[in-house]
Amino acid sequence: MNSNIFEIESKYRQLIDEIESNDGELTPELEESLVINEEDRDEKIEAYIHVIKQKEADNALIKDEIDRLRERQKVNNNSIAKLKNTIIEAMRTFELYGKSGNLSHSVGTYKLWTRKTQAVKVTPDISFSSIVSLKLDDLFNYKLSRKLTTADIKAINNIIELNKDDVVINPDKAAIKMNIGSVGDLSKVATVKDSESLTIK
Repeated sequence: MNSNIFEIESKYRQLIDEIESNDGELTPELEESLVINEEDRDEKIEAYIHVIKQKEADNALIKDEIDRLRERQKVNNNSIAKLKNTIIEAMRTFELYGKSGNLSHSVGTYKLWTRKTQAVKVTPDISFSSIVSLKLDDLFNYKLSRKLTTADIKAINNIIELNKDDVVINPDKAAIKMNIGSVGDLSKVATVKDSESLTIK
């Protein structure tokens, strides 16, 4: 092999870059360039492996950055919520109510107002079995947290029972709000809290 691996890798990396700049679309020429032939088999395979490893390393960095930004977003959202709650409390303290009875105020070029909402809070780590035993299963939506196996599919009639530890429980919040006062055991697994949300325009 006359060229060293860095020269070879560079040659094929340019090919990969060209494909990526074309949004992954392969022209007939690019497709032909990607093909591994007998005469360049090992050279191309080794070069492709180097590119793959680099792309995998890039993906790991991207994932770390996504996680960092997601955490930053979480911190920002917490700060926003605290500051909005502080504004709402101030508006309530100074009785800044609008004609409709909600809190309303203008400051500078901003208009602020609140609207009443209801937030459903489900008991942490509630189990599927406890919801079923309380006969509340029609107030929740379910999905499995893993893919079904062939054995699961064959046993589809018993799938929930067979996989109850893998069931992810999502409350039907509208149904819970409607039934919170009339279904006795519902308060054991969920609460509905009145709150105010602040809009700033």
